[in-house]
Amino acid sequence: MIEYDLWGMVFEKDFRQVPHHTIILYYNYLLYGIMISIATCASTRVANALGVGEPQASRSTA
Repeated sequence: MIEYDLWGMVFEKDFRQVPHHTIILYYNYLLYGIMISIATCASTRVANALGVGEPQASRSTA
């Protein structure tokens, strides 16, 4: 019997495939969350240094 999940992907009625799919999605979300956090922190530091009027500090931060 063939079933469809939320994204329209075709799976056989074998529930061993679903946990692998879930683990990959959680791992991708974790990596994305870490990278977007680092990028946000870096851009905030550069913006704060530019706002204070220290372009050399913003260059060394970036």
